[in-house]
Amino acid sequence: MRQAVSTFDGCVEYVFKHHLLQQVTYDSVLRRWRRELHRAVAVWIRQRSGTRSAEFGPLIAGHLELAGDTRAAADAWQRAAADAMQRYAYATAVAHAERALALDDGSRPAWRYELMRVVENALAPGKRRTRPARPPCGLARRARSFGRRD
Repeated sequence: MRQAVSTFDGCVEYVFKHHLLQQVTYDSVLRRWRRELHRAVAVWIRQRSGTRSAEFGPLIAGHLELAGDTRAAADAWQRAAADAMQRYAYATAVAHAERALALDDGSRPAWRYELMRVVENALAPGKRRTRPARPPCGLARRARSFGRRD
């Protein structure tokens, strides 16, 4: 069904009338094509979103994840978590950061540490601060140990 107004200027947008129809259609697409289509959709949204890219960050991250591009998806989830923190949407920031951490392959300890700080800051008591909290001593100690070769 054609939407009266599109999310993106100059585009026509369609939606399924019922979720079951959407699901049957999605399931009929071959898996290898799904990955390619999800990647193409992520690229298209990124290109079209312009100054509104933060608004579409989680959508882009989800498509990259479904495309099998876990590193790019993790980075997109990290950016979405940072944006949520800027908007004081702490529960959303935690959800996005945890999604990014779940996709982490362990090759970027500093990146992982920064995400862990996002979670820690978002879960800190009295969350109505204007500045992020300092990381707890245990987290800072663990981050320093990432570079050691014991």
